Amino acid sequence: MRVTAKQFLEKFLESYRECRNAFGDDQWERMCEGGQWNGFMMWTTGQPGPLRESVLVQTAGKLGLSYAEGEPLTFDAVFHGGRDPDFAGPYDVRFPMLVVIEHENDRRGIWREMQKLLSVRSPLKVLITYTERYFAREQRAQERLKEIGDVVKDHWERARRVLGREEATEYLIIVGDEPEKGKPSWYAMDFSGTEGPVTKEFQPASGSS
Repeated sequence: MRVTAKQFLEKFLESYRECRNAFGDDQWERMCEGGQWNGFMMWTTGQPGPLRESVLVQTAGKLGLSYAEGEPLTFDAVFHGGRDPDFAGPYDVRFPMLVVIEHENDRRGIWREMQKLLSVRSPLKVLITYTERYFAREQRAQERLKEIGDVVKDHWERARRVLGREEATEYLIIVGDEPEKGKPSWYAMDFSGTEGPVTKEFQPASGSS
């Protein structure tokens, strides 16, 4: 089963809303300040408060895929076909990777994540980051989005000059921002491995609040 950027974004936002709505305002504040964000977003165990599954675990389930954490091949997470005979091999059911995901709390480190995403084959590659660590509470979203977009575009172009274009690959960059306390928003930019991100800009993700 191939997952498109549009499908991933729809299920990611749906899962985020469900997970976020499981918390009251006080619980949410304690969770954000208590160093539990990775449990909320990524991990299969150690979920904070009322959560039973993290955002990405739920996203994989909604897409009908299995979830692997623990930074497989140094990636934060991958979605794979489980034991579907069309995808699973004799050695590792996580190969081939149908979605490769990098999650970076600090936008200043996304260059490392882009280098990893640009170095592996997968039909969909996803980077999730934020305007500030976790969510910003200052009105600088557009500035930060431009910085993030510039890093993505620079690294894609550098890789293209050496590796060429990727015919069957989509990229999805998701950025979280919280201009008002308790009212997070998500922005997204997607592009094909053939066309690249040069003419693309971040847009508000529909239904993200």
